[in-house]
Amino acid sequence: MQELNTLDWAVHIEENGIQMYGIFCGFNGGADVARFVMNRMVYEVFKDRPITRSMTVQEVKDALLAKFRTVDLRYLQTIDDDLTERLILMDDPVNNADRISTLNAKIRKGTTVFVVLKVDRDLYVLNCGTSLPLEVWLYKLIVRLFD
Repeated sequence: MQELNTLDWAVHIEENGIQMYGIFCGFNGGADVARFVMNRMVYEVFKDRPITRSMTVQEVKDALLAKFRTVDLRYLQTIDDDLTERLILMDDPVNNADRISTLNAKIRKGTTVFVVLKVDRDLYVLNCGTSLPLEVWLYKLIVRLFD
């Protein structure tokens, strides 16, 4: 039986009363993508207009969602040139097959993201990809980023 390594990066940071726990699992060779997303999420949450304890539940929810979208945009910018080159090469896919294959391998890399943010007594869960979170009901109050 083949052993599968499904965890590429994990993080726990506590700063100014905010705790962030994250698991980042790359796919299609995406360990580098997992690391990029982990580092960028930490930066977005704690450094660039940081989430603070003084924010309301809705403000934290909106900020976390916006920060995740920013991370997504920043990653897409890192592969923008590859996407453009692939599009141009597709005009002659037979003669460019090797290069297209190389670009496809790079473009198809990705990561799943599971982040838990604790702000005072509130927990926020960000789940993107194929990871399966376990919801814990405490006082039957869960705030969702997406409906």
